[in-house]
Amino acid sequence: MLQLNTITSPKFKPIGSDSGKWIAVAVAAVAMISSWFLIPLGKRFFATADAKTGEQSAAAQAETPQPNTVKLSEEKIKTIGVTFAEAREISLPAVITVPGKVEADPAGRIDVRPRVAGIVKDVRVIPGSVVGRGDRLVSLESAEIATARLVVQAKLRELAVKRFEADWKRQVAANVEAIIPMLRADVPAATIEKRFEGKSLGSDRALLISAYSELEIAVHEEIKQADLFKKEIVGEHPMLVSKHTRESLQAKFEAALEQVRQDAELEKRTADQQLELAKSNVIDAYEKLRLLGVDDPLPDLDSIVDLKSIASKVSESDALANCVINAPFAGTIVTRSPMAVFSQKVDPADTLLTLADLNRVWIVANIPESSFALLPDLRGSTLKVTAAAYPGRTFASKVLYTSAEVDPSTRAARLAAEADNHDMALRLGMFVQVHINTTSVEKGLAIPAASVVEIDGKSGVFVAGTEPTSFVFHTVEVGREAGGLQIVKKGIETGAKVVATGAFMLKSELILQNEPDDE
Repeated sequence: MLQLNTITSPKFKPIGSDSGKWIAVAVAAVAMISSWFLIPLGKRFFATADAKTGEQSAAAQAETPQPNTVKLSEEKIKTIGVTFAEAREISLPAVITVPGKVEADPAGRIDVRPRVAGIVKDVRVIPGSVVGRGDRLVSLESAEIATARLVVQAKLRELAVKRFEADWKRQVAANVEAIIPMLRADVPAATIEKRFEGKSLGSDRALLISAYSELEIAVHEEIKQADLFKKEIVGEHPMLVSKHTRESLQAKFEAALEQVRQDAELEKRTADQQLELAKSNVIDAYEKLRLLGVDDPLPDLDSIVDLKSIASKVSESDALANCVINAPFAGTIVTRSPMAVFSQKVDPADTLLTLADLNRVWIVANIPESSFALLPDLRGSTLKVTAAAYPGRTFASKVLYTSAEVDPSTRAARLAAEADNHDMALRLGMFVQVHINTTSVEKGLAIPAASVVEIDGKSGVFVAGTEPTSFVFHTVEVGREAGGLQIVKKGIETGAKVVATGAFMLKSELILQNEPDDE
């Protein structure tokens, strides 16, 4: 067995005597006294340090604003004009929401097609181009257009000829009317001939002057025979012959006058009618051009007096085949066909462009058959439309019609409504949500719509903070908006007081407060 031996030294004695006991007792006493004094002192020292650190931390925390709290001065709050409103329960019509789509108004949308076959020369627009009424869209070259313009030129020349003829016939008729009174007044033929020299009397001029000359001779002969008979130089027979000859020529002369007058009047009327017919032919030729899609201006037909006057009225030879397609109304180019390119041959069946007036658009939706019983008469009513592209914004849309039949494949009726789109926010083909009030009623917690603001994609409201000059942002889940009130589904309780006026300014202050400081 291992045995522990005590090693002794001549200089030291082992502890175990009475003196060693007193030494042990002294050490224990010192340790007790140290623990009694030193431990509480340390605790008090560190407790005091922790208390000071806690106070400093609390003070720093009080000075540092919370991320959802904004604190303003009383003067700034007064400037903003903050007011509060109480969240309250309201009753409002229940709403059904159906998906919809934005479409162009069928009356304000057209497919631009050429009316004649031709070759594309120029296309001046692209999708998205905004054009005005009459703006040039496409230019073509067409042989059919060239033929139609040549017909117009021919009709204009014919009009010039007919106008000349009509003016001539009017002058003849006027001269005839002027010469007849002189003939009846027994003015000498030589005097009449001299006065009307160079003036047109038509094809009966020789007949008229000849008859008058013969009558004038017969009158002189009758006078001479009557004088000879009176002097008994000749018998009664020569006198009677001269008298009957004069009477015969008098009748012949009267007939000639009547014939000349009638011929001149008839020719004048015929020429006038031919002139009017020539005008109609010109108008018809221009109308045919318009049917072919050419809007050449109709000239003043009364100014077409001769062949020279039409030189500036007809198209140049190198522009005879040119056809311009103009915008029939102001709008936006929606699509452009691949065929609308230079040198492409096109036909009337080809669509080159699609033009639409997007200032007003249609909202179309399908109402399920199961919802028919809940809906009131929608004719002429105004619906609210929302779009995912514009959170928080609603578009008023007036109902145009609801379909009288149900689509057998979808079991839904089509609804069409018209919405104002002057800011072009609604784009064709965009999906929207159509909110329709029903005949049933539901309750909801409502606050002013102006109270709700959006920060970092979350909707919320400001409520009063613990201090009079602080405001806390609370996120909420919102429902629909009705009559300037916003329905709140979750986030606040009934009776909660929210900021009604100045919420947007508080939002700006909160965002500015949370921005990191520039280093």
